[in-house]
Amino acid sequence: MKYDAILVFGRGVYKDGSTSESAKSTVEEAVKLYDSGQADKIIFSGKWTYTLDYTPPTTEARAMANYAKNLGLPEKAILLEEEAYTTVTNAYFIKKKFLIPNNWTRIALVSVYPMGQRALWTLELVLGPDYNCELINTDFSFPPEILKEKESKEKEKRECGLELCKLHSLKPGDHETIFRVTEEDLNKNWRPR
Repeated sequence: MKYDAILVFGRGVYKDGSTSESAKSTVEEAVKLYDSGQADKIIFSGKWTYTLDYTPPTTEARAMANYAKNLGLPEKAILLEEEAYTTVTNAYFIKKKFLIPNNWTRIALVSVYPMGQRALWTLELVLGPDYNCELINTDFSFPPEILKEKESKEKEKRECGLELCKLHSLKPGDHETIFRVTEEDLNKNWRPR
């Protein structure tokens, strides 16, 4: 096995419980990695984003896992993290619930451009130097007008994250402090929406 686990962070869940096309592309890539023997487990992570104005009938993690099962992924390969509502909380809950207890340190994060780079940066910040994380972006691409908006939002989120790290002298791997500080920040509505 190349990886101890493959991670797939939530990319949205709709009112009908389905997931986005970009999420489907990450699930498809994760299943391909599993099928090729790259890892025995795929961790699907996400409740739903804190910015939703509705309560979905299922979590992002479960919607992605259901899609993966439809692709033939066996139940034994699926792990669910269903509390996360931000990228920091994706990494935090995965670390506490699965990585630490299983001593898993070799991680593949499957994502899409442009979200992948910030997601990897956040994952590495929360996990710390004892973990080896690799980003695998799918070939999914957003339409040009949406891509430009997403690139702008990702840049803004990354700048806010860097500012928060500097302001609080956050150290990679100190997941409890990173979680606490980002929760406080989120509650103050400093983070861009």
